[in-house]
This record gives sequence, structure tokens and C-alpha cells, in this order.
Amino acid sequence: MAYSKADKFSPAEYHFSIMCKALSHPARVKLINNIATNKVATYQQAAKGIPLTRPAIFQHLKVLREMDVIICVEKHPKVEYKLNYEIPNTSIGLITMAMNFDMKYDHKFKKEIKRVERRLRREVKD
Repeated sequence: MAYSKADKFSPAEYHFSIMCKALSHPARVKLINNIATNKVATYQQAAKGIPLTRPAIFQHLKVLREMDVIICVEKHPKVEYKLNYEIPNTSIGLITMAMNFDMKYDHKFKKEIKRVERRLRREVKD
């Protein structure tokens, strides 16, 4: 069995890799963007425009909470989400990049983006 070598890296490098994992799915980027837009968001506001099931969205919210990207505030019967701005500066930079995702994409990803768009069109037809 292989052993983890995570302890061989600095805490800053390890934290940076965790933040990259938190931002590695487009649904999480959209969740962060929706929460940032509303400052404090309910589930409905956070999930707006995300074409996934409720359990899938809750799983993505769970990952973001575990990575300390968002803070969950329970106000019975609702739960509110807000961004955690008390994380290291490198993480805030990554989150800011994720919120400004309207950048031009590289031509290398055109095939991948077209494949995803075709799949989305098929799902809409069904």
C-alpha cells in the first residue's frame, strides 16, 4: 500500500492544492459566483442556474464548506451561505478568479467545450 506524502509539502502548498480542488468543478465556481453576488444566499439563490439535482448541489456545497470557502449559517428553518473572507490571500485570489470567469478561453479547450455544449443540448431535448 502506498503512503501519502502530503506531510512532505509546506502548509501553504497543501492549502493551495486544497483550494484548487474546491474550485475544480464548474458547479462549485457557479455556486461561489451566486453566493458572492447575493452576499448572503439561501439554497435557492445559490443554486440558481445550475443544471444539477438537489443532492448533487448539496454535495458541492458540502465540499465548499469542508474547504472553508463558504460559511454555513443556520437560521431555522433556512440555511444561509456566505463566502469566507478570512482564508489566506492566495485562496481569496483564486476565488476572485473564479468569480470573474468570463475570461477568454484557450483554443485548446474548444473541443471540450463543444462536447459539453452538445451533451447539454441533448439533455434539454430529453
